[in-house]
Amino acid sequence: MKKSYSELLDKELLSFVDPNTGMLSVAHSSMIDCPICETSSLRQRELFIKRGYRFVLCAGCGLIFSNPSIHNEANRALYDQAPSIKCWSEILQTQDQRGKDLCLYSSLIALTSKLVKHNAPRCLDISMRAGLAAGLFKKRGWKSDFYDFSKYTRELGKRKLPRVRFYDSFDSIVKAKNTYDVVVSMEAMEHFANPSFFMENVSKILAKGGIFCGFVSNVESMLVRVMGSEAPLFDGLYQKFFFHTGSLKALFKEFNFIPKNFKTFIPALEKTEKFFNRMLPERLSAFSRADMAKIFRVIKESDTLGYKLLFVAKKLK
Repeated sequence: MKKSYSELLDKELLSFVDPNTGMLSVAHSSMIDCPICETSSLRQRELFIKRGYRFVLCAGCGLIFSNPSIHNEANRALYDQAPSIKCWSEILQTQDQRGKDLCLYSSLIALTSKLVKHNAPRCLDISMRAGLAAGLFKKRGWKSDFYDFSKYTRELGKRKLPRVRFYDSFDSIVKAKNTYDVVVSMEAMEHFANPSFFMENVSKILAKGGIFCGFVSNVESMLVRVMGSEAPLFDGLYQKFFFHTGSLKALFKEFNFIPKNFKTFIPALEKTEKFFNRMLPERLSAFSRADMAKIFRVIKESDTLGYKLLFVAKKLK
């Protein structure tokens, strides 16, 4: 299934590339300033070009993103129509992946439950997990809603969770001002056309003192450090923004949120080790098994090297 996903993704990435230049077509994209700190595109350092997509580092806040950036209209259509999105949605529903997600969500629920004290709190789950977090919070007695930005998993979530309220569009969520005590984002923010737009609307729907929490892919993880531009998170079409603790802090500060917790995770260490060995045999061949054991122990004990970055931030106003 994952091989099929890779093939579908490669085809879709190529469809937006101009065959004459080998780069992302100007008809579907445009240069942008940093969406967090508005640093000019002239002050962005090019890191690498991958499959025609250019990745840059902002000199102001350290955000890594694809620039030129694909237009929002094209991006939205992809999540409802693209074959790779349906394939990836199916992967996310496999027993193995749901087990990893349950591990991550359990850590998140434990942290947020300590920060929200009053009775009958309300939670909004934004992800491509068919309302998995909404269902888990509902089991704890919370009032839970969800928005899934993939049409396929949104429909799946509606069937699985008939008693949980769902939103059909992100625009409709914005009307629910000061409604939620917690907004959970599982690898969602980096897929939107503009993380500041996303954050601004999260701020609107959260009540004062509300909690914004979730996970993003960690661009400072050991996986990225070893694989560099070949790391699978760098596609530039679907995932356009790549965060670390520094760029998240800059984003939270812009919208009057105070960080409460950052931590990185590797949900299944043994499977991650197998992944490294499969993807990077030539780079890892120089290491003994004892060396590899030390490397993965360091990753497991580190708060910065895991490939999932947990964040918890509190709205001040």
